[in-house]
Amino acid sequence: MRWGIFLAALGVACYIVHAILLNDFLRKNAPEVLARDPGVPSQRPRQAYLVRGATRRWVTLLGLPALPLLLLGLVLIAITFLVTVLR
Repeated sequence: MRWGIFLAALGVACYIVHAILLNDFLRKNAPEVLARDPGVPSQRPRQAYLVRGATRRWVTLLGLPALPLLLLGLVLIAITFLVTVLR
């Protein structure tokens, strides 16, 4: 159970740190990606499409294990719970 909670928390932490760093790097290096035109009130927020060199490679790689770690943690928690209940 501890490993499942640890992996799920690590996945959430990786995602949060990745989102903060990605937003910071895009704001500094490519502000036009996050910019909105104030003259158009019905404009929907744009999705950030990364261009080569807009962020550092380690920032991008930090976000990759977030979802697998979260899912693996949840699976381990579920398996531990089922094994404990079915004993």
